[in-house]
Amino acid sequence: MPLPNFLIGGTEPAGLNFLFSCLRQHPAIYLPPFLQPEPNFFSKAAEHARGLEHYERRYFHAWAGQPAVGEKSGRYLFSPDAPARIRAALPEVRIIFILRDPVERAHSNWRFTSQAGFEWLCFEAALAREDERTAADLASPRWREVLPRAYFRKGLYAEQLERYLALFPRERLLLLQSEALRQDARPHLRRAFELLGVDSTVEVDLARTSDYPSCEVRSLTVQRLLRRLAPARLDQAIMTRREGRPGSLLERLMHLNLSTARAPLAPSTRDALRARYAEPNLRLAALAPELRLDLWG
Repeated sequence: MPLPNFLIGGTEPAGLNFLFSCLRQHPAIYLPPFLQPEPNFFSKAAEHARGLEHYERRYFHAWAGQPAVGEKSGRYLFSPDAPARIRAALPEVRIIFILRDPVERAHSNWRFTSQAGFEWLCFEAALAREDERTAADLASPRWREVLPRAYFRKGLYAEQLERYLALFPRERLLLLQSEALRQDARPHLRRAFELLGVDSTVEVDLARTSDYPSCEVRSLTVQRLLRRLAPARLDQAIMTRREGRPGSLLERLMHLNLSTARAPLAPSTRDALRARYAEPNLRLAALAPELRLDLWG
């Protein structure tokens, strides 16, 4: 069994499942089956403490000799601990990060957190209280590695990438944009194949991919109550709703509080966030001039 020679990460949500599904079709690439929760071995202290042998057995036992071996974990980019842990264990690793318009990412993150029943404030109120709530989450053993309500903070990509660039050569990091992948995925998949040293002419079936969008929560109060009363059943209901499966009677009742018709972001909120991200995005452009920030409005 091997350890990985590449990792997929990036901001959440940004289409990581889509990229994972595409790369997994390449005959020279090994990725473990889609897993929930993701490995996040290098960002979760409890998992990392179990050691590399556990990591290897758990995720790479089905390896069949493919030259490119990897895994996908959404928290690696944001985690302050992951870069050094990755460097210590996998000094030659190649890393693919997907970035998304930080404004849209923040709003989508709020929807995901609301859907999970962990958010009870509207988006604007949550942004206003982010520093206070994030400080509380950093002091919580349950939340300090996840920071589910750090909506603005998680879009500060430049400072997150700087942690990796201090430890890895720039040529071993490939930065993709979720908007560009949606426009035309194939040239960006070729770039990924080239980074991994596999045949870049292999075609993948873009219809054989999975990337489930978040739902809009009709009542934050009801969703929070469901999280408290039946957390496991709520998680199952969210999955059946996102995948379009009917589920049990209880799950179908829980579906009533979820809608695929998502409310747009208020223009005033969008403009305020664009202004807040202007300077951080300039730093990002200096680090990664290949990115098309015009795709982010």
